This record gives sequence, C-alpha cells and structure tokens, in this order.
Amino acid sequence: MISVIIPTYNRFEIIQETVERMLHLSTSVEFEIIVVNDGQPLPYKFKHPRVTYYQNPKKGVASARNYGVEKARYALLFFIDDDMWISKESLEAIATLQSQAFFETKCALLNWEYPPILQQQMQREKVGRYILKANYHTLEGRAKMIVDTSQTLVQISSIGSGSMAMSKSIFQKIGGYDESITFQGEDNAMSAALSNQQVSVFLYTPITCLHNQKDRLDLDGYLDRERRGYVSQFKKDKSSEKINWIKWFIFICLIPFAPIIKWLYSIIPNQPKYDTLNFRLIGLQTSIIYYKAWLIE
Repeated sequence: MISVIIPTYNRFEIIQETVERMLHLSTSVEFEIIVVNDGQPLPYKFKHPRVTYYQNPKKGVASARNYGVEKARYALLFFIDDDMWISKESLEAIATLQSQAFFETKCALLNWEYPPILQQQMQREKVGRYILKANYHTLEGRAKMIVDTSQTLVQISSIGSGSMAMSKSIFQKIGGYDESITFQGEDNAMSAALSNQQVSVFLYTPITCLHNQKDRLDLDGYLDRERRGYVSQFKKDKSSEKINWIKWFIFICLIPFAPIIKWLYSIIPNQPKYDTLNFRLIGLQTSIIYYKAWLIE
C-alpha cells in the first residue's frame, strides 16, 4: 500500500493530466493520491475516492510534501512531481521492493526522462533543442551521471523528489523536508540528512517514468524556473556555493543589458543552423539570473 504525494503550484492542466493518468492505471497495488496545492485554488475538483486534495497552509514545496506525509494513510511514501507520469510497473516495482524489506533501511529513486512525443516537440523549439543538447531531459543528464542499466539497483549519493519512494518511518527519523527551503535545494538537504542517518539511496533502473515538462519549453518559462530555483537555493545557504569572482563581476555588470540580450535572442530565426548562437544567449541569460539571485539573496 502506497501513498503517492504530489505537490503542485499553479500548473492546473499539468496536475490534472498527471492524476487522471494514475487513476487509469490497472494494477492490484493499493495506492492513494495526495495532492497538496501550494498555489492558487484549482479551478476543478478531483472526484475519485483514491484522491485527496489539500490546500497547503504554509508555503513552499518542502512544506507541501511534509503536509502530504501528515495526511498519508500508508507506511510507504512515493513522492512525485506534479508533471511526473508513472506506470503500473512503477507502483508494482515499489511494492515488490517493500515486500523484500528494502525500505526498512533504504530509499529508492525511479529513473525518468521526457516523453518521446515531448522530445519530438522540443526539436522544433530553441529552448527545447537547448535542453536536449544539455541532456537535461533525462535524470542521468540532469544529475550528471552515467547509469549502469545492467544493474537493477545502483547506489547513488543523492535523492531527487520527483520520483522517490521512502518509508514513513525513515522520513520521520530524518525530520522530513527542511521547510525553510521554499523551492530548490530541499533535495540536497534531505540527501545530507539521509547520509547522516546512514540511509542508502538507490536508483531503480528497469523503470523509467515520464517527466512531462511541456509547459516550460518557452524562454520565459525556462528562465522563471531557473530564477525561482536560484533564489530559493541562495536564500537558504550561499556558503556552499563556489563563486568564480571574475565571472561574478562580469555577469553583474551584464544585468542592465539583460533586456537587450533577450531581444537579440528573439530576433534570431528558430532554425538549427543558428543553434550555437541561440544556445550561447540562453546560457548567458541563465548565468545573469544565477549571479543576480546570488547578489540579491
């Protein structure tokens, strides 16, 4: 029996599609879906006995996940992002690990990548091609690691809450998520807490979830996601960041010119032959946001 906990923030279409897909799964595994909304009230209701919906009384994804755990009925927790599509095989794999007492001392991540149809769409967009080139459309690329898929379970050093299973007892033992982190960085804090309690983290390789980030392929959506992440990260702790002071000076000086850089990006044709220039402009804007967030926080 699994409690699937999904925090969401102003992504009405995304969370609706995620939940509806789960409700259509044909599996013998007993599960509940807990949606914790951290943004504006949803314009619709989930009318299914498996789904419970809560408006987060606090703010931030960390507190939303903690609140979901408080409401969870089952001893096994499965945290997913609001844009993560899981399969019946995902639930069955987690249930099998639970029957083997795996979650008594360990936690597991399920692999993920963007849906194939989304990757095809990304080939037609500047930002999409940039994400594909950087390999940010897979867990391996985002985590900058190479996974040995010949092994069912691969030990890794850190967690990712977009597709992570953990027992409620371990969650409570480490004190849950750090609620002072509102958006990005909570996974790093939890990874450290797990390490301190000698809880191992494993990636389960046979199952690949589909990460449906279709609403973050335009430049504004991509940059806003980066901005909110950096602000949250630096608000919690800047001391762990290794700053290149020469780059810091250069990009701080470029902040007033950010609108011009964005304009230049907008007038360059959306054709692969211009990707080198477009990618440099995207990277430049991302770096400006990074150092600006560091300066402000």
